[in-house]
Amino acid sequence: MTLDLSLDYQVWDNREAVTFGSRSTRGVALTAVADAKRRALTYKELAAANGAYTGQDLVWLLPAIQLPAHGTLQAPKPGDKVFDGYGVTWTALEVGLQALKSFWRLISRNLSLAYQLYDLVDIQRPAVTYDAAAGALRGWPDDGTPTGTIIYQALPAKVQLLTTELTETLGVHGFKGKYAVTVSQDVTTVQGDRIKWTSPTGTVYLDILGQHNPQRIDELPVLDCQVLP
Repeated sequence: MTLDLSLDYQVWDNREAVTFGSRSTRGVALTAVADAKRRALTYKELAAANGAYTGQDLVWLLPAIQLPAHGTLQAPKPGDKVFDGYGVTWTALEVGLQALKSFWRLISRNLSLAYQLYDLVDIQRPAVTYDAAAGALRGWPDDGTPTGTIIYQALPAKVQLLTTELTETLGVHGFKGKYAVTVSQDVTTVQGDRIKWTSPTGTVYLDILGQHNPQRIDELPVLDCQVLP
């Protein structure tokens, strides 16, 4: 006789609604989970992890009956996301199917917290027009007409100044700086996009030069940027 534990989640305390996001090459498939349960890792679990996990990490329990079937492309796997009701995104680091396949257990990390993403940035894209001499004119959301677009708004980020040097551009002396901007999610940018960052000393516009895409699920994308005088 095989025990059926698929409805045992109904006796869990402190259940909450979340959204589960399964990543694939086709994007992110979202599934509403009405009866998830969060809990902290125990001291024993943290000790056994030998530093791989921290007290800021979290365990999510998700009823298997409310998720895509085990073995499908959308079943939980490392790198998938849990979006809780407070707007926090948790990235699954380790995934297991527990208790006669009745629920999924996801050890997850809030990467925004782990990477101290205390800045907010906008990624802007210009509207390009041409003058009578066929010269390109770029309009930005903060300018007049034509206006560009904000493709990512109020994105949690960490802006780090890497190098700075005194330079001259078109007869203007000033400081040229290179920055690394860690952002909270995968972003798609094109040549000509820029970052608007409201720093403690004022608004700074950073030209995006390139992007480091993370090779590990516990890393975040980093944009290589510069500011010109």
